[in-house]
Amino acid sequence: QSRIHPEIGSDFMVVTQNKHATQAGYEILRQGGNAVDAAVAVGFALSVTLPRAGNLGGGGFILIYDKDADKVSSIDYRSAAPKSSRSEMFIDQGKVIKFGHLVNAVPGSVAGLLKAYESHGSLPLSDLLKPAIRLAKNGFEVTYDLNFVLEWGGESMLANKASREKFYDLDKKPVAVSSIFRQPNLARTLFMISKNGKDAFYKGEIAKWISEESLSNGGLITLDDLSSYEAKSRIPIETNYRGYRIVTMPPAASGGLVLLQTLNILENFDLKESGPNSAKSLHLLSEAMQRAFADRIKFHGDPDFYDVPVKQMLNKQYS
Repeated sequence: QSRIHPEIGSDFMVVTQNKHATQAGYEILRQGGNAVDAAVAVGFALSVTLPRAGNLGGGGFILIYDKDADKVSSIDYRSAAPKSSRSEMFIDQGKVIKFGHLVNAVPGSVAGLLKAYESHGSLPLSDLLKPAIRLAKNGFEVTYDLNFVLEWGGESMLANKASREKFYDLDKKPVAVSSIFRQPNLARTLFMISKNGKDAFYKGEIAKWISEESLSNGGLITLDDLSSYEAKSRIPIETNYRGYRIVTMPPAASGGLVLLQTLNILENFDLKESGPNSAKSLHLLSEAMQRAFADRIKFHGDPDFYDVPVKQMLNKQYS
């Protein structure tokens, strides 16, 4: 009797933040690719069609469940600070610098997606990037979401010459909804990655483009920063919530630890009796999240540089 009904798939399902990227993942699965193949295709397609949700200059995290081995693995490909960076560089007159070349980090997306592919992929890499290359070269119909985010982020985007010329018209209006948007330079970049993998991005011509753009505009990214970047395997973290095993991403990601702490706290209360979305349930949720986020501010960090007390914070007695 509900007005909300689930989508049901007998073989597979793809869900992303953008219809073009969803279609790319679906295309790969129809070709016989596995879930990781599809995720890699989606990641590169998003760099073309909705770069705020996935782009070559960003970073991220991947959790992979191997059904045959009943094992969850994770990859940390968070973007990294250039080696010459120091914390005091990013404070100006008491304010944190948030935009510009100075605060750009070494991108991790390409390394992370390719690491996932190397360990779990099945189709040729060139096949996985074909949808993204096609979307960049031939163009795609601009979505409301892309138009909106360019309007929303206009202050920082318009301040950069390259992004201003690429995404906006002479009146500083973003690419119009339903217009066809082509990106030949991005298509070329993706093609180079499809042929030469990680080295094309971190050691070849693309790396030179990134470093030259950064250093000539007050940034810090050098060729050495790029060539030495590595996506890292991490051990996932987990808790048991009312009989369910919840597995998620460890630090440097912060969301996973916050989620598990929140669940550990909520397990002490009868949410079923309170009822879904009741004032009491929402109050308990907000109070639990406040405490988890307080620990995030105090204890979270990059495990390569700081020993995050994960075991302590996931102890049920602590919660």
